[in-house]
Amino acid sequence: MKKIYICTVGTGTAGKHSNVAEGIMAAVRFAQPDFLLLLPSTSEDSVAVAQLIEEGVVNICRSEVMYLKNHDDLESCRKTIAEILYSQKKYGAVYLNPTSGTKQMTTAAVLAALDAEIENIEYITGPRKDGVIITGKEQISTLNARKFIAEKYKFQVMELIRANSAGAAVRLIKPYSDIFPETAGAAEMFYFWRRSDYNNALKSAGDFTGSEWKKSRKILAELRNAESSINLIIIIDILNYAELCIKCGDAEEALAVLYRLVEMSAKLRLKEMAIDCDNLNNFAAVTGNPSLCISQSVRTQLQAMENHRNYHLGLRLSLEILKSTDFAFCRNFLLNKKNWGILQKRNRTRYGHGFEYVKIDEINNLYNIFCSCLEDEWAESGTLRQKIKYPNLELLIENEK
Repeated sequence: MKKIYICTVGTGTAGKHSNVAEGIMAAVRFAQPDFLLLLPSTSEDSVAVAQLIEEGVVNICRSEVMYLKNHDDLESCRKTIAEILYSQKKYGAVYLNPTSGTKQMTTAAVLAALDAEIENIEYITGPRKDGVIITGKEQISTLNARKFIAEKYKFQVMELIRANSAGAAVRLIKPYSDIFPETAGAAEMFYFWRRSDYNNALKSAGDFTGSEWKKSRKILAELRNAESSINLIIIIDILNYAELCIKCGDAEEALAVLYRLVEMSAKLRLKEMAIDCDNLNNFAAVTGNPSLCISQSVRTQLQAMENHRNYHLGLRLSLEILKSTDFAFCRNFLLNKKNWGILQKRNRTRYGHGFEYVKIDEINNLYNIFCSCLEDEWAESGTLRQKIKYPNLELLIENEK
């Protein structure tokens, strides 16, 4: 791959023992690049130094000069250098030497390197006299900026995870998973966990040490090993996701999740009454259950479905079947016009058959009602909610701070 060497250029002799041009030429001789790009300011002294360097490296590599017009303006300088670095990355491996130039130029060059993800940064060092490096005794110090670039992404990844965008976090941190393996593992674990893909979430949790990782693996193993998807711990885990959606302002998704959770809760109660909604091949277990007083309209619906060999019980029908049992979800959803109306808005959003929006406040209220119903019907849900939680992100990756 072609080696491209980029240097900021200062204003000539810094003292009787040091010469800027000689220092940069020494760096170029050490680097042996294929192409040298010099970035002087527009001052006469800086331009003269750049020209002197070009003459001095003619037998080493091809060179070119690009001028930094606003060399004392840090932000302007940073933007210009970043654009140059981005453009040169297309042609080969870029090495930046920001040693010379004004303080603004040096600072801007380093910031621009991080912006453009230039990993190779070199500095001219060596013994000094009167505060400057002695000509002829220059040395080259190399800095691999990859860790700094990875740190920049790490903070972005953490924000993405918190904002329910773990999938984007996975893609962002993947190239730096060797530097921050726990952060990469956490991003992937949250990505699968929030999709209820417990098996892959458990794999992503790996064998990282630390109590938060151990606790996460224990929870995920329990969720993965649940006897079926219609299970109280699964409902609570998905409820945690609904809470996250609300915190992130994802009102329509939160409503869609709550809609599904009300249906799952009804099916869990039916399952406890020996009615396995996911494995019905007739409705005898429903119509013959002595604990149920099923209305004629519901019986008619079930008969029509049976005639067509359709044994799917949706949200409304599951609650209609349970209407006579004083089931909390029937009282607070099916028989409550306001709550039922909000729940049914799901069908008019992009998660149903339309494109309507819903207000986050009313979804948050619906969430609280759901939580209350859950505790009314399953007393153990309070204890389980304390147990089945997403892990603390900061504690997961505390070894990488």
